Amino acid sequence: MKLNPLIENAYKVLDGGNLEREEAVALAHGIAGADILDLVSLANKVRIAFAPKDTGSCSIVNAKCGKCGENCRFCAQSVHYHTHIDTFPLL
Repeated sequence: MKLNPLIENAYKVLDGGNLEREEAVALAHGIAGADILDLVSLANKVRIAFAPKDTGSCSIVNAKCGKCGENCRFCAQSVHYHTHIDTFPLL
């Protein structure tokens, strides 16, 4: 019996395999209707399997205005990266 490609690829990843970019793109282009809910459910199973169990969150306040000492790779306010933003005095 051939499994649904979404299920097949989810178990491939859960078993330690890799999903190539081309495979992911082909799956994304083939998703429609109720299959989207299957994709979300399977993606959540993969997330739970690989994500840390304890995650933190923070809120961004533009208090440091380009001079933040934290090293968050996603944030343009970090002093560790040259993002060419204007800097201002602390709030």
